[in-house]
Amino acid sequence: MRALLLILGLVFVSGGLAQARAHTFRFKIVGRSGETKELAIEKRSDDALLAYREAAFDCARQMRRGQRLNDDTILDIVNTCANPRQ
Repeated sequence: MRALLLILGLVFVSGGLAQARAHTFRFKIVGRSGETKELAIEKRSDDALLAYREAAFDCARQMRRGQRLNDDTILDIVNTCANPRQ
């Protein structure tokens, strides 16, 4: 009985993943010297809000890499990663 439930669970999960849509979020990042670059993050999910949340976290990780964080830097990261262009 457990084996049957396990197989049914795996079939249900794999079927749910097959229906996931690709969501691409583009973030406009302005560097310290004023140069602008675009960061594109793609997430696969059937829920657009969940995909957006994961992309925003990835954006924040990318932006804070190798930086000393102060109030201005944190506000820039939040402003950039909370406002993607999809």
